[in-house]
Order: sequence, then structure tokens, then C-alpha cells
Amino acid sequence: MRVLISGGGIAGLTLAILLKQQGIEPTVVEREPGLGATGYMMDFFGTGWDVAERMGLTGALRVVRYPIERMEFVASDGKPYCTAPIERMRAALDHKYVYLRWSDLEKILFDRACTAGVKVHFGASIESLNDDGTCVRARFADQTAAEFDLVVGADGVHSNVRALAFGPEQQFARYLGYYAAAFHFERKGYGLGHAFKLYEETDRTVWLHPLDAERGDATLVFRHTDAGHVAREERAPLLRAQFAGAGWVTQKLLRELDEAQHIYLDSLTQIDMPEWHRGRVVLVGDACGCLLDTGARARAPRRSPYGVCGLSGLPEAACCDEAARCRSLRGMACALGRLVEVRAAPRDPPDVQRPLAAARHEVLRHREYPAKRLSAVPFPALMLYIS
Repeated sequence: MRVLISGGGIAGLTLAILLKQQGIEPTVVEREPGLGATGYMMDFFGTGWDVAERMGLTGALRVVRYPIERMEFVASDGKPYCTAPIERMRAALDHKYVYLRWSDLEKILFDRACTAGVKVHFGASIESLNDDGTCVRARFADQTAAEFDLVVGADGVHSNVRALAFGPEQQFARYLGYYAAAFHFERKGYGLGHAFKLYEETDRTVWLHPLDAERGDATLVFRHTDAGHVAREERAPLLRAQFAGAGWVTQKLLRELDEAQHIYLDSLTQIDMPEWHRGRVVLVGDACGCLLDTGARARAPRRSPYGVCGLSGLPEAACCDEAARCRSLRGMACALGRLVEVRAAPRDPPDVQRPLAAARHEVLRHREYPAKRLSAVPFPALMLYIS
């Protein structure tokens, strides 16, 4: 069986590894010239950990270590008013919890894929697809062509395969009202220590993670009208405009931002599709789900790489079952309920003073959010819920 996977990210590499284990030779094409080096810092647990455990990747996950000992919400003067020790949270989740960057997970999967003999072609993309019912003929940007029994779009929220097989993105995209940016910075003078620090104001938030003794990782999220794709040269000016006047170390961070470095910036957009495959073309991951896990959880198994293995006539593992996901969320909610220490910051306005206290209340009150109610969840609670 010949399988073409478009996208050498987390979903595409995971699927390629699983197919290879079943004796199928997948071909992976990735339009970027190589593995990415930037992206979100994330806490990794729950269903994701279950999948990694089944794939034998948890050893590699535990090797990734960042100097993060606690999570702190800080006021505009930098003083923490809410603290959660990471080790206690890890213990509450049976030590199946790590901090890592998106690029770390991609590297782990890429190394496993290479070890398994998966061929990954960087700097390659699909130009056209022709499904005649017996096979799919794919023509690539370099004008070469090949035939495949199955084509998988694992190429993200702005999927090229989805556009070729299903039509323009606009008919499936639901803009959620926010943009997110991520970039590295020299951490000297920011007072991070061994803490992941979060600063929030109305409609904008700053998260700073220490990476090592020299560098930090910044994630900025802000409310904005849908501006579509933002060109690279416009990203730093946009961030400075949106965070003008923001407190804590925000002005220093943006003043020192090197515009020549790569800044990840994209909209928070949910992809909602009535069907996830058409003929011999199938979508997985963000290409048919969403950037934020806020609406597709009940249907997640069929959109996962394991689900595609089932579609291909292979055994489908129940790795993304809803019960496991809910147990993970309840565990995190209970951990936060027991471990978070909230301190008042009386000099700040109420919307800055106690965001995590309100978030904790919402998480504990709605431990299992129905998908339709997520739009009403306060932003800090939503961030905790989807972590």
C-alpha cells in the first residue's frame, strides 16, 4: 500500500511511524526546508502521554528538561500573586507530565521516524491531486508526479491538501478572536529564575518560560480582528502596537525583540468540517480538527493517526477515548484546586488581580466542558482547560 503524507509535523510523523510498524511504506513531504526550531511551549500530559506511551516515546520525553520549577501569575510590578509548584502538579498526574516545546516533540518523532526507516522529504509540497477512484495521482511543486493508494493531509490548520481536495479554508474556518505569537529572547534582566511566569491584562497576555541559563521563550496572545495571514516583516510592529502600554516586562521584551529572528504568529482558528475524508484523501490533526481543542473532542478518535490506521484496514487503537481525556482534565483541575496559592495584588485592577483564581473556579465548576459552552468560558480558564 502506497501512502503519501503531506506534513512532517506531529500528526504526520506519528502516522508515518504507525504505518511503518504495520509494514506500510509511507512517504512524507514537508514544505519547510527542515525541522522547526520555534513554537509554543506546552505542558504535555493526558491523552497525548497515553499515545506516546503506546509508541514507546516516554523515555525521550522525560529527557527533555527545562529549568521550570513553578508556575507564577505576576502583577504589573512582577510580584507573584498565584503560584503552582510544577513538581506537585507532576506528582498529582502520576509523573506523566512534562514541559516541552512543539519543536521538541517534532524532533523526538522525527528521530523515531528516521530510525524506523521513514522517508521524509523537506522542501516539497503537493501542487495537485487527481483521485480516479483506484488511486490518487499527486503532482508536486517540482513537477514530478507519483501515484498513491491513500493521501493524508496532516499539514496543519492551513492545510494545502484540504484546499486541494475539499475547497477553500474559509468555508471550514471559525476565527476565535485571538492571535498568538512565540519567539526566543535573551533572558538576562527578566528575573525569571526557575519559574514559568504569566502576566495578564484585558484581551492580552504574556507567558515567559526559561529555556536555559541564557535564553527564554515568549508566548504572547492577544484579541484582534481577523487580519488573515500576517507577513513576517509585519509581525514585530503588530506586537508592539497591540501591547503598547502593557505592564510588567512587556515593553522591555518588545523593545529588545530582534525583528530579524523568526517570530511565529498565527490566528487561533478552529477548523470544523462535516466530513474528514473524500475518496482516497483523508485529513488528520489540525487540518480537520482545530488549533485549539475546543470542539472536536468527541470526534477526535477518527481524526487521529490511529484512526487513519483503522481506515487503512489496520487495527485501530483506542488511544484518544473521551473518558481518558476527561480523566486527565479532572486530574489537572483537582491538582490546580489543591496546589495553587493565590495572593492578592491590590494595586492592580480586578481583571489583572485574580485571573487564575477565576480560572480555577471555572475549571473546577466545569470539569467537563460541553463543546458548545466553551465560547462562554473566560479566557484564562480556557487557557488552563486546553493546556
